[in-house]
Amino acid sequence: MLINSRDLPVSFHTRAYAKINWDLHVLARRPDGYHEIDSLVARVDLYDEIDISIGIGRGINVDCEVSPGKDNLAYKAASLLLESFNGNLSVEIKIKKNIPHGAGLGGGSSDAAAVISCLGSFIGLSDTLLLEIAAKVGSDVPSFLFEGWRRMTGRGEIVESMKGFEEEILLVCPDCHVPTPQVYANWDQKPVSTRPGSMSDRLKSPQNDLFEAANLVCPKIGETINALLDHGADIASMSGSGSSVFALFKQKAALLGAALELDKKYTCHRIRIF
Repeated sequence: MLINSRDLPVSFHTRAYAKINWDLHVLARRPDGYHEIDSLVARVDLYDEIDISIGIGRGINVDCEVSPGKDNLAYKAASLLLESFNGNLSVEIKIKKNIPHGAGLGGGSSDAAAVISCLGSFIGLSDTLLLEIAAKVGSDVPSFLFEGWRRMTGRGEIVESMKGFEEEILLVCPDCHVPTPQVYANWDQKPVSTRPGSMSDRLKSPQNDLFEAANLVCPKIGETINALLDHGADIASMSGSGSSVFALFKQKAALLGAALELDKKYTCHRIRIF
């Protein structure tokens, strides 16, 4: 696509939505060091806010309270996009973080995907190329180019849309940061690998194979799950590699009671899967 300099500068404002891993099956460690997974993922209405400004020149700047500059996945995303375009553009990215960091909610990956979507659409790159770039940025980044429910396989880069449900859940974030590499290193020492059942069974009874490995890093994860079940949750499970925990309640009164009690210790969010 040929961009007319008279159209610049141009600005975009977008939202980068968090996800929960409804379930997460770790099937094996691969020869390349990654892990083969099978995970059902749902979008939730908790989001970062991103402002993107595109101008004439060269250079990328990322303003973010978490991982500023070149350490941010949004920087890597913009860099790969501009390499593919091979044009004379500068990009300014400002990220307002609302998604908790290090909680298994994919905030950094979602930010990167939002940049890929906005910047890629403006440049005029194909959807196929955008997915290829997303996979280079991070294993789960391609999934954030999809809306609603999706299934991730491979190392996370193979994504297909699926039918799920919309529901209010309680998201609880214990006050601990859980590094994903440490969790997988723990899993490698003591693998827990469950085989995915039917889609109906997976939606009714989610299983996260990384729970035990993450709980070694942060025992508050298990404590939070038990507390949610004690307060009447029908389902309580960890998202991703932790540390956040989500719970589904059939009775709204039970959800409200759990939120009131657990908010005394941890950060709680009443959010919707959509």
